[in-house]
Amino acid sequence: MMTARPFPRTAARQASGFTLVELLAALGLAAVVVAFAAPSFASMAQRQRVETLKDLVIGAIQLARTEAIRLGEPVVLRRVQPCPEASSNADWRCGWRMFADANDDQVLDSNETLLQSAQLPNGTVLRKAGAVNVGVVAIDRFGQVSQPGTRLEIYPAGNGFSARDGVLICFPAGSRIRTVKGAPSC
Repeated sequence: MMTARPFPRTAARQASGFTLVELLAALGLAAVVVAFAAPSFASMAQRQRVETLKDLVIGAIQLARTEAIRLGEPVVLRRVQPCPEASSNADWRCGWRMFADANDDQVLDSNETLLQSAQLPNGTVLRKAGAVNVGVVAIDRFGQVSQPGTRLEIYPAGNGFSARDGVLICFPAGSRIRTVKGAPSC
């Protein structure tokens, strides 16, 4: 006679999850993907820092132009001095101060209004080129750059980088600001 078994026999339960070999293979593949992606992330971060500084400088120039017209007097952006990190007088690495220049001497005096003080983001260089007074960007009372032909060069900090690796902000004769990427001059 047959006796009934309370539970039918089944195959041994299979374990769920990953084996050690599968886990190591997945981690190895992830490491290879990260190794290829890391350099592109670094260059993307450099480009982003340059773009951020470009936007900061253009915003400052627009503010200076607006304030010069509103106040009816010159406004000056002057590089911060002394700047131990600067390689030359044209190097604005320590930032700038913007002020209403009531006596038009391009120096912040005690009776003049400081409108803005700015520092550069880490990993960027700002240089002024193409003009005689490289430590100053002057805006006249009509909102025009007093030194047409002036250009500001923004590029990543570090050996081997130059204006070709960044952005130029150009001030041609007239009122329009122009930006140029990857060029040695405007």
